[in-house]
Amino acid sequence: MRKKSEVKTASKSEEKVLGILLDKGDEGLTVREACSILEAKGTKWATRTVSTFLDRLEEKGFATHEKKGITNYYYPTVDREKYGVEEGKRFLETFFGSSIKDFVSAFAKDDELSEKDLDELKEWVNKNK
Repeated sequence: MRKKSEVKTASKSEEKVLGILLDKGDEGLTVREACSILEAKGTKWATRTVSTFLDRLEEKGFATHEKKGITNYYYPTVDREKYGVEEGKRFLETFFGSSIKDFVSAFAKDDELSEKDLDELKEWVNKNK
């Protein structure tokens, strides 16, 4: 039996922190700044909790840090679009057996797709054949 290589994924909580880290980009982000931004978005976590999530993101290869004086500044090491595509592929595989048709069908069944959405999908498919 072949052993699959371990793919690192972020938890939902880590993704909240990763999202704001990606927003800050090359500016860098301190733990205190992250706490303030999260609180403004309705998530109030202790400084230690956010620090733990940033450490985990770093261990998983999604972030790095640089020490300036006594303060750590965290930076993303992944691209938002590339991360989104990889997470999308995992979601599609897990819940829809990698079938884009089944994914779209799930939305169409509940009338979640408008005629405009369907027209845009058709246009995209025709462009990308």
